[in-house]
Amino acid sequence: MQAIPVENGWEIGYHIAKKYTGNGYATEAVESFLPIIMKRLNINKISGLSALENIASCRVMEKCGFVLEYRGIGDYKGNTRKICRYSYSYEKSVQEAAEGKIISFTMDELEAMENMSAEEAQS
Repeated sequence: MQAIPVENGWEIGYHIAKKYTGNGYATEAVESFLPIIMKRLNINKISGLSALENIASCRVMEKCGFVLEYRGIGDYKGNTRKICRYSYSYEKSVQEAAEGKIISFTMDELEAMENMSAEEAQS
């Protein structure tokens, strides 16, 4: 999982081995990663990009609160392909959390997660 600087801001990047797909691991990782990395980078928006045929990746972003902005032809890893481009807005997520639509974290909780040891994170 990583945040990659792109021309107009930041983009999330993730990959999960095929044998681990379908278990919710990618969704859980992205949901956990977003608040921490956005706080660390001091950003309110981040984008996501997937090949159109990668339905699972598109679904992960949708489950994590990303909004589809574009579906069509575009650059994907240096090749022209059918893509889906998504965006995630922290402000929108905070509002949805207040409405009980998504889970959110307080700043103290985020700091505790950042300081958590690898052993604590696995338990």
